[in-house]
Amino acid sequence: MHKIKAQFLLLILITGFLSYGLFQFLWMNKFNVYDGLNPYFHFLPVYGPSSLSDNLVQQAKNYEIPDSDQDTETIDNLKPFFDLTDKYTSLFIYKMDGEYLTEKQAQVIEDPAFNMAFLYGYHLTDGSFERYQSFPLEFKNGTGSVQLIFYHSMYYIMIYAIISLLISCLFFIFVVMYFLSVKVNRITKIKESILQMASGNLESPVPVFYLDEIGIVSYQLEQLRITLKKTFEQEQVNQNLIANLSHDLKTPLTILNGYLEIIKRNPSKIEYIDSCIQKTNEINNLSNRILKKEEDIHMEWVSNEFIWNEIKEHIDYISLAGFQVETIYKEFKGIQIDVTSYKRILSNIFSNILKYGDKQKKVIVECHCSEYLILVFKNYIQLNSIEIESHRIGLKSIETRMKQMNGEMIVESYENQFCIKLIFQR
Repeated sequence: MHKIKAQFLLLILITGFLSYGLFQFLWMNKFNVYDGLNPYFHFLPVYGPSSLSDNLVQQAKNYEIPDSDQDTETIDNLKPFFDLTDKYTSLFIYKMDGEYLTEKQAQVIEDPAFNMAFLYGYHLTDGSFERYQSFPLEFKNGTGSVQLIFYHSMYYIMIYAIISLLISCLFFIFVVMYFLSVKVNRITKIKESILQMASGNLESPVPVFYLDEIGIVSYQLEQLRITLKKTFEQEQVNQNLIANLSHDLKTPLTILNGYLEIIKRNPSKIEYIDSCIQKTNEINNLSNRILKKEEDIHMEWVSNEFIWNEIKEHIDYISLAGFQVETIYKEFKGIQIDVTSYKRILSNIFSNILKYGDKQKKVIVECHCSEYLILVFKNYIQLNSIEIESHRIGLKSIETRMKQMNGEMIVESYENQFCIKLIFQR
């Protein structure tokens, strides 16, 4: 977790620096904000009432300035003069040489709540809420120096400082929480991907994140998903290969067995020995090709005699099995096919006829030729075979091989009649 720790520490440092900079920016613009908000909130004037200075200048001529801070009588006489200030203003009187004479503290300082805010706020704001004003003042018996300290902005500055600090802290918290939420969200997505993989769904990719340990986990998990998917796909291919091999070998073996039964019952049927040898070679070639996984298509030109003779061979066999066959044949010049695939297609079709066909109804085989060569195989299904479970491996195999030869298979079924159309490009 070193990368995540390093990212988090770097984020803390950068975010802390930015938060501090944000607070400083807000603090530097406190009086700009004051000027902008004042028309709406009517804050107390920073320097007190604008008429205060003028009143002090006019009224000072009616009072004497004390000789020293020990001149209590004169100081007491200045009480009405001090009352010209409001409760947020402190007034100090000095001689022109700077010697302290007397003062009046702002009444608000005596307020416990204000005093507590003053003590904490002074350190927080470095006394920026105190506004000073000094000027000479002519009294009845001489000239003195007056200093005014205004605390009118005390509450605004304190509230503004707290809000600025709160905004800076919220910014810091938001960035940190956003960083954590991104990491948690990534972990959640990885968890969902793991659950999908556990349920058998290997199609949905795992979101890959980079730069840290979470990214490494997501990348490795995605590689695991890809590997598992390829493994399962290969297993499925192997299962399909075994199923196709079993199904494709079944028909020629059945036919071979039928020929051997005929020869056994009637040894004079020597002509079937060649058919047995042919079927044996066909089985041998078929098994070799499948076991070597030679599924490539080898298109070659064949004559119409070859196409029809292969069909007639199967017709002869199902005729021996008790089926009546009606043929409709129109000659054509030939087509390009993969011979092995064509033989396997015919084996699958006639295997289904033997297994499901109704011997009481005719099997119809048609050969039409126009823009395409169309072979049609129609048969009626036994009523007791309709409910026989079928995995349709033969039909799937036929459809796959027709597509490989740029052809098409159309299956039509209505009531108890079944029809397969094979459409070849010419």
